[in-house]
Amino acid sequence: MMDRLHLFLVGEGKMPGVVQLDECKEDALQALDFQEKHLQVFGEIAHVPLPLFIFRWPDETIEKVKTILRQLVSPTALQKLRRLDDGIGVYIYYYPTVPYRMAHLDLPVIFGNISYDDRKQTLLKQIPEPDKLISSWFEVVSRMLALGYTATDPCSWNCGHCLMPQNLVLDGGICDINSLRQLSTISKEAQRRHSLFETVRWLDASVRFFLFGENALSARFTRNSLHTYAITLENLKERLIEAQSEGVEIDTHVKRILFDESSLTQQFEKHLKALSAQAKSF
Repeated sequence: MMDRLHLFLVGEGKMPGVVQLDECKEDALQALDFQEKHLQVFGEIAHVPLPLFIFRWPDETIEKVKTILRQLVSPTALQKLRRLDDGIGVYIYYYPTVPYRMAHLDLPVIFGNISYDDRKQTLLKQIPEPDKLISSWFEVVSRMLALGYTATDPCSWNCGHCLMPQNLVLDGGICDINSLRQLSTISKEAQRRHSLFETVRWLDASVRFFLFGENALSARFTRNSLHTYAITLENLKERLIEAQSEGVEIDTHVKRILFDESSLTQQFEKHLKALSAQAKSF
């Protein structure tokens, strides 16, 4: 079993305990690009981080980090520490509240004598208006889609994305949005479709996690959750239709995929091709 330190280093290609400078820049530029487009179209900043500053730690600090990590990582992983030479940084952004995440909630797990109602009673003590909170997450995601972004960049699938439970904030916003990617930059239509529907799937999964707990992400539960997926998809489409009626120009890729007017056979074929593309390289 791989420990968390090596999971970051080997599995996700990230330095444990620090943020690499190039990652800071990438995250900030991604957030800035999205915020600029959101402000231009919706007249306000999005309910996601707004980048302010990036700082580079001095070389002495990098050497200290290396010294500590050399004592902790396996011999085969030592070479990966060379990436620290490119610099480590600090990424400072504005967010309207302290970004407590869904994962910070202390709720009972539905198991044995613990029922859904037991969990809901505890949830309501911490989140008095869960429907308002869920609606806010849906609104943020629907605006991402309207602007032509998928929240689940295929290149982020090995290291997480912004719609996972640990990134949904309890004030209705979303953090760690470096997994955003414009659909226009995905060259193949099947992969573009799959990435878009992964955004829908993960929003659905995280809302189920919020209401039901970690069991909602199990394979057995997921196989029986098509109805909640349908609710999620239809709600997002309704929000896009409403935005369009208010003068928002919906991204052409999103309109073509989510409001497909081709025949039933063609729609099935497109979706099956997208599923087959999941195992292929992006």
